[in-house]
Amino acid sequence: MTTKRDISHVNKGFSLVELSVVLVVVSFIIGGLLTANVMVHESRVNATIVWVRSVQTAYMQFEDIYSALPGDMSNASSFFPGATNGNGNGMVDGAGGGLGGNGGLYYWEAEDMWFWNHITSAGLLKGQLFGNVVCCPVIPGYNTPAIPLATGITAAIFNTGYFGVPADTMLINTPIGWAGAGAIQPQDALEIDQKMDDGLPRSGTVYGLSSNEMYGGQPQTCYYQPPTGPLAYDVNNNTKLCGLAIALGALTLQ
Repeated sequence: MTTKRDISHVNKGFSLVELSVVLVVVSFIIGGLLTANVMVHESRVNATIVWVRSVQTAYMQFEDIYSALPGDMSNASSFFPGATNGNGNGMVDGAGGGLGGNGGLYYWEAEDMWFWNHITSAGLLKGQLFGNVVCCPVIPGYNTPAIPLATGITAAIFNTGYFGVPADTMLINTPIGWAGAGAIQPQDALEIDQKMDDGLPRSGTVYGLSSNEMYGGQPQTCYYQPPTGPLAYDVNNNTKLCGLAIALGALTLQ
């Protein structure tokens, strides 16, 4: 038989003190998760900067050792078995190839792909990338580098005439970014630019680009013109609209 005392005990709810304790615990858990996510993201940004600097160093070391540029080296196969030779014209270019797409698979044809094979075959950059023939769709981590910032981001080396950037500039974006998709949020682009250069999207050695702009279109909202001062990254936009052009060596972008 259930007594009134039993019923009173069963229906008893949480006290205000107990609810407060639960809310405090939940807030600590949520706060911890948010902090962890921020820390993970920050570590990826820093890892990306470290990687970019390692490419810059490897690029200069390659030129010092072989008196040639990776990708452009005309006798690469003599040093690296299976490598494809560049045309030796002193810049990393298409060597008669170009950028193409087929069924959504985008191709980098010639020296911009061979760059990664030459520089990793020389042991100057960690890993081994196999972009040694004009045949294969871009596969980050196999024939082009996988950038630490996020899955699916990679890098290409472009010469003057591609998207208006100078010779031997590393362009970070998605494999299809050159044809209309961005890879990086403006806030991330700003952070990388600030840590490596001047924090401005259109000056120095780190350049902010939008994918439409690469083909002569409007720069969307990767950056904008404030009422006063120079162009600035649009950090209020969380869309991945930006790519980054980063000078190799001592080159300054114009």
